[in-house]
Amino acid sequence: MRTRTPPPDMVVLPMEMMATAALHGDIDAQSFTPLGRVEIGLAVRAGAPHPDISTVEKLATVLKGAQELVYSNPAGGMSMEAGIIDNLLKRPEFSGVHAVVSTMGEGGQALARGQGDMALQLICEIYPYPQISLVGPLPPELNAHIDSAIAVTSKGP
Repeated sequence: MRTRTPPPDMVVLPMEMMATAALHGDIDAQSFTPLGRVEIGLAVRAGAPHPDISTVEKLATVLKGAQELVYSNPAGGMSMEAGIIDNLLKRPEFSGVHAVVSTMGEGGQALARGQGDMALQLICEIYPYPQISLVGPLPPELNAHIDSAIAVTSKGP
Protein backbone atom coordinates (compact mmCIF):
# COMPACT_ATOMS: atom_id res chain seq x y z
CA MET A 1 0.00 0.00 0.00
CA ARG A 2 2.86 2.38 0.78
CA THR A 3 5.05 1.57 -2.21
CA ARG A 4 2.59 0.69 -4.96
CA THR A 5 2.44 3.02 -7.96
CA PRO A 6 -0.17 4.22 -8.44
CA PRO A 7 -1.37 3.84 -4.86
CA PRO A 8 -4.61 1.93 -4.34
CA ASP A 9 -7.83 3.89 -3.83
CA MET A 10 -9.13 1.48 -1.21
CA VAL A 11 -7.88 -1.46 0.82
CA VAL A 12 -9.54 -4.42 2.50
CA LEU A 13 -7.51 -5.75 5.42
CA PRO A 14 -7.96 -7.79 8.57
CA MET A 15 -9.20 -5.54 11.37
CA GLU A 16 -5.89 -5.51 13.27
CA MET A 17 -3.90 -4.59 10.16
CA MET A 18 -6.38 -1.85 9.30
CA ALA A 19 -6.01 -0.40 12.79
CA THR A 20 -2.25 -0.33 12.31
CA ALA A 21 -2.67 1.34 8.91
CA ALA A 22 -4.85 3.99 10.57
CA LEU A 23 -2.22 4.62 13.25
CA HIS A 24 0.46 5.05 10.57
CA GLY A 25 -1.69 7.43 8.53
CA ASP A 26 -1.91 5.02 5.58
CA ILE A 27 -5.70 5.30 5.40
CA ASP A 28 -8.32 7.97 5.88
CA ALA A 29 -9.29 6.96 9.42
CA GLN A 30 -12.83 8.32 8.99
CA SER A 31 -13.40 5.89 6.11
CA PHE A 32 -12.36 2.83 8.24
CA THR A 33 -15.47 0.63 8.06
CA PRO A 34 -15.96 -2.93 9.35
CA LEU A 35 -16.74 -5.12 6.36
CA GLY A 36 -17.29 -8.71 7.37
CA ARG A 37 -16.10 -11.93 8.92
CA VAL A 38 -14.72 -15.11 7.42
CA GLU A 39 -15.05 -18.23 9.54
CA ILE A 40 -12.82 -21.27 9.67
CA GLY A 41 -14.71 -24.47 9.05
CA LEU A 42 -14.20 -28.20 8.85
CA ALA A 43 -14.20 -29.88 5.45
CA VAL A 44 -14.49 -33.55 4.57
CA ARG A 45 -14.38 -35.32 1.24
CA ALA A 46 -17.55 -34.99 -0.80
CA GLY A 47 -20.00 -37.72 0.15
CA ALA A 48 -18.40 -38.39 3.55
CA PRO A 49 -20.63 -38.15 6.63
CA HIS A 50 -20.90 -34.76 8.33
CA PRO A 51 -20.13 -35.22 12.01
CA ASP A 52 -21.54 -33.01 14.76
CA ILE A 53 -18.98 -30.29 15.57
CA SER A 54 -21.37 -27.97 17.41
CA THR A 55 -19.33 -27.88 20.63
CA VAL A 56 -15.60 -27.78 21.35
CA GLU A 57 -15.83 -31.21 22.97
CA LYS A 58 -17.58 -32.73 19.94
CA LEU A 59 -15.15 -31.04 17.55
CA ALA A 60 -12.17 -32.39 19.53
CA THR A 61 -13.62 -35.89 19.40
CA VAL A 62 -14.16 -35.64 15.63
CA LEU A 63 -10.67 -34.26 14.96
CA LYS A 64 -9.06 -36.94 17.14
CA GLY A 65 -10.85 -39.54 15.01
CA ALA A 66 -9.38 -38.20 11.77
CA GLN A 67 -6.68 -40.31 10.16
CA GLU A 68 -5.08 -37.10 8.91
CA LEU A 69 -6.29 -33.52 9.38
CA VAL A 70 -4.67 -31.15 6.87
CA TYR A 71 -4.32 -27.40 7.18
CA SER A 72 -2.35 -24.54 5.64
CA ASN A 73 1.28 -23.93 6.55
CA PRO A 74 1.67 -21.42 9.40
CA ALA A 75 5.45 -21.03 8.89
CA GLY A 76 6.55 -17.54 8.01
CA GLY A 77 3.38 -15.86 9.23
CA MET A 78 2.03 -15.34 5.71
CA SER A 79 -1.38 -16.86 6.43
CA MET A 80 -3.53 -15.55 9.28
CA GLU A 81 -5.86 -18.52 9.03
CA ALA A 82 -2.97 -21.00 9.28
CA GLY A 83 -1.77 -19.25 12.44
CA ILE A 84 -5.26 -19.37 13.95
CA ILE A 85 -5.60 -23.07 13.13
CA ASP A 86 -2.11 -23.88 14.38
CA ASN A 87 -2.79 -22.13 17.70
CA LEU A 88 -6.15 -23.85 17.97
CA LEU A 89 -4.56 -27.28 17.51
CA LYS A 90 -2.08 -26.51 20.31
CA ARG A 91 -4.91 -26.15 22.84
CA PRO A 92 -5.02 -28.99 25.40
CA GLU A 93 -8.42 -30.25 24.27
CA PHE A 94 -6.99 -30.94 20.79
CA SER A 95 -3.99 -32.91 22.06
CA GLY A 96 -3.75 -36.14 20.10
CA VAL A 97 -5.14 -34.79 16.81
CA HIS A 98 -3.08 -36.13 13.89
CA ALA A 99 -2.70 -32.82 12.05
CA VAL A 100 -0.45 -32.37 9.03
CA VAL A 101 0.58 -29.13 7.37
CA SER A 102 -0.18 -29.18 3.66
CA THR A 103 3.01 -28.96 1.63
CA MET A 104 1.27 -27.98 -1.60
CA GLY A 105 -1.27 -25.20 -1.14
CA GLU A 106 -3.79 -24.68 1.59
CA GLY A 107 -5.60 -27.38 3.53
CA GLY A 108 -8.74 -27.48 1.41
CA GLN A 109 -6.68 -27.88 -1.76
CA ALA A 110 -4.76 -30.75 -0.16
CA LEU A 111 -7.99 -32.48 0.85
CA ALA A 112 -9.43 -31.99 -2.66
CA ARG A 113 -6.26 -33.64 -4.07
CA GLY A 114 -6.76 -36.64 -1.78
CA GLN A 115 -4.43 -35.80 1.12
CA GLY A 116 -6.00 -36.49 4.51
CA ASP A 117 -9.62 -37.15 5.36
CA MET A 118 -10.47 -33.75 6.92
CA ALA A 119 -9.25 -30.18 6.61
CA LEU A 120 -9.56 -26.96 8.56
CA GLN A 121 -9.90 -24.02 6.18
CA LEU A 122 -11.63 -20.69 5.68
CA ILE A 123 -15.17 -21.53 4.65
CA CYS A 124 -14.96 -19.35 1.55
CA GLU A 125 -11.95 -21.42 0.45
CA ILE A 126 -13.82 -24.72 0.82
CA TYR A 127 -16.73 -23.98 -1.54
CA PRO A 128 -14.71 -23.78 -4.80
CA TYR A 129 -13.76 -27.47 -4.60
CA PRO A 130 -16.52 -29.94 -5.52
CA GLN A 131 -14.33 -32.79 -4.23
CA ILE A 132 -14.80 -31.57 -0.64
CA SER A 133 -17.76 -30.57 1.49
CA LEU A 134 -18.23 -28.11 4.33
CA VAL A 135 -19.29 -29.74 7.60
CA GLY A 136 -19.76 -26.35 9.24
CA PRO A 137 -18.05 -23.49 11.04
CA LEU A 138 -16.07 -24.21 14.19
CA PRO A 139 -17.82 -23.53 17.52
CA PRO A 140 -18.06 -19.76 18.15
CA GLU A 141 -16.20 -19.87 21.48
CA LEU A 142 -13.01 -20.82 19.59
CA ASN A 143 -12.97 -17.42 17.85
CA ALA A 144 -11.76 -19.11 14.67
CA HIS A 145 -12.48 -16.25 12.31
CA ILE A 146 -10.93 -13.21 10.67
CA ASP A 147 -12.75 -9.87 10.80
CA SER A 148 -11.98 -7.43 8.00
CA ALA A 149 -12.47 -3.77 7.25
CA ILE A 150 -12.40 -1.51 4.20
CA ALA A 151 -10.98 2.01 3.96
CA VAL A 152 -9.90 4.71 1.54
CA THR A 153 -6.13 5.08 1.42
CA SER A 154 -4.54 8.39 2.35
CA LYS A 155 -2.42 8.50 -0.84
CA GLY A 156 -5.01 7.30 -3.32
CA PRO A 157 -6.43 9.59 -5.99
